[in-house]
Amino acid sequence: MATSKKLSKIVTLFTGIFLFILFFKITRWTPLAGDDWGYALNGMSGNPFKLAYDFYMTWSGRIMSELWGFIVAPRKELWNILNPLLFFFIYLFSVKIVHNKKSNILTGLILAVLMLNVSNNLRMETYTWIMGTTYVVPLFLSLIVLYFAEDTYIQKNRAGKEKKVCIILSILCFLIGLTMENIAAVMVFAFILIGGYLYYYEKKLNIYVVINGFFSLLGFIIMRLSPGSQMRLLNDHASWNQMSIFEKISVRLPDFIRYSFLENKYLILFLGILLCIYAILNFLNYKNKSNFILMIANVLINGFAIVCVFSNILIDRFHFEFFSFMQDETSILITLFWIVFTINAFITCACTISNSDMKEKIIFYLLLAGSSTVIMLFSPIFGARSALYFNYFSFIVICMLFNELKISNKVIVVFLGIICVFLISRKTKEYIDKYSKVNEIHEKRLSDIAYYIANPDVKEVHITRMPPLSVHGADIEIGDDYHFETFKQYYGLPMDDNIIFEFAENYD
Repeated sequence: MATSKKLSKIVTLFTGIFLFILFFKITRWTPLAGDDWGYALNGMSGNPFKLAYDFYMTWSGRIMSELWGFIVAPRKELWNILNPLLFFFIYLFSVKIVHNKKSNILTGLILAVLMLNVSNNLRMETYTWIMGTTYVVPLFLSLIVLYFAEDTYIQKNRAGKEKKVCIILSILCFLIGLTMENIAAVMVFAFILIGGYLYYYEKKLNIYVVINGFFSLLGFIIMRLSPGSQMRLLNDHASWNQMSIFEKISVRLPDFIRYSFLENKYLILFLGILLCIYAILNFLNYKNKSNFILMIANVLINGFAIVCVFSNILIDRFHFEFFSFMQDETSILITLFWIVFTINAFITCACTISNSDMKEKIIFYLLLAGSSTVIMLFSPIFGARSALYFNYFSFIVICMLFNELKISNKVIVVFLGIICVFLISRKTKEYIDKYSKVNEIHEKRLSDIAYYIANPDVKEVHITRMPPLSVHGADIEIGDDYHFETFKQYYGLPMDDNIIFEFAENYD
């Protein structure tokens, strides 16, 4: 056991270092894009703290996110280090949350597989975009808070240090509350659940949990009551404000289905397989009618879910057009199916996990994952980046489910390890190929821009587009006047130039 624990820590550390190096390379190769240009220009021309206050009063209540943009966007070399560090620590804290008192050598590898196999949209909007990192920072902070909250308040591993931990977590909770609406609300919900859990077992309120929850709520309220947020909501989303709650839900439901389920192939694949395994093992251990029904339901529901998320590949490669209905997020049938899938996941976890502490922890993270996207049903904007928290809390659930299987057969462990290494290697090659090409095109862009600056009489500026599905916001479409303006300002092009973004002959 000692050797296994030590080996598990070594594998986890080296996997984390590997992820740091990979993220460092793709971050260094990725240029500023989209909103990055505007934040960089603002950050270079004014005091970032004053700018954050001005934005709070006129545009957005996300004080910490705005401050991040004004400080980091003008300093690309700083982001080159901060971004890989964030994902390194997100990885390590996720593993720590999963392991708790039980180590598993494969857990870290499975987490790395899941991290690298997120959807293209989520990757572009959070992994390699400075202003997308404003979603990553609160994820990192939330994992720290959740790990130490469990370790201190539930596991009681820091007896006598509760006050110090409470102060630090309160500061972090407050800062998270000033970043993004959905993770801010999730943290409030998390402390309600933790407080209720402790009250149920200890028959009294935990004052430290109450204080942490209060600061989470305070940050969230300050953000939501921002004059800028209210002004933006009234001016930019007037029609949204006129909708009823049910109308808002109906409008956002397709986005919820797509970003929570349809785009998350490996998440659904791993979760679906594990739920089936638990249902089958439960039936084999307790052979009765209810467990048989649960097993059959899992095989059917999760089997359909896996086919559903991979149906676009089946259509593209094998021309199975019949499966096209599975990709229709507006379909009532598909919507109802994913609701059933979610309910089945909760029921399976509640009925098949024998370790009550782990069962409660898994359900806790399932609730956090679900709430992070459910709350977006009430938002006028729902992009792939908003599902970052759903993905990572679900990754933790998947790793905990795997950890509880307690696989002792060395042949199976080695076999699964080889599969994980293969999947990591395959995706790493894809990342390196894609972002080295991004860097190549960026260098060509800089060379072309230098030519146009040296020849101001040439007013038609041709810019090569980035490879498809590589950099979010790197190419500007006709009608997007704001980004054309900030692009010219950032690169020093005359404002009367006509910018044309063109595809390269090939991206091989």
